[in-house]
Amino acid sequence: MSNSKTERDNAFQQACRYLSSRALSEMELSMKLKRKGFTREAVEDALERLKEFKYLNDRELAESVGQGLADRDYGPIRVRKKLLDRGFDESLSEEILEDLFERVDLVAAAVKCGRRRDKTLANKPLLKRKASVMRHLSGRGFPMESIGRAMEEIYEHEG
Repeated sequence: MSNSKTERDNAFQQACRYLSSRALSEMELSMKLKRKGFTREAVEDALERLKEFKYLNDRELAESVGQGLADRDYGPIRVRKKLLDRGFDESLSEEILEDLFERVDLVAAAVKCGRRRDKTLANKPLLKRKASVMRHLSGRGFPMESIGRAMEEIYEHEG
């Protein structure tokens, strides 16, 4: 495609179509447009226009993605990975994590999540339940320190 106004307009229109079905980060949208065959200049122009119209805002999207994950009992490690996977800048991801988890008691959150997991394992031996809950909390992105303290609290009366 040539670097004409038509190509820039086409890139902008394609970007709008992508955003109409799902919110995307700047990096995700840029990659989609480049794969579609648009030049770097056309992609950059489309992204700038989208930002001017406030259709593209990485900070707002990162906050929304992070909050959604935290609301579904994901810990800071997993939230950080998901944000970086979506193409958000590392410094932005760290800011979002700070805002999300500064007032969160990670041990209490891990206990809640771990107890819910443990209930699904009621007929299993204690050792298997503990191992499963620990893997679950780790996979959810809780720090090991929080997992250890949560495990003590969850199983304090079970030996």
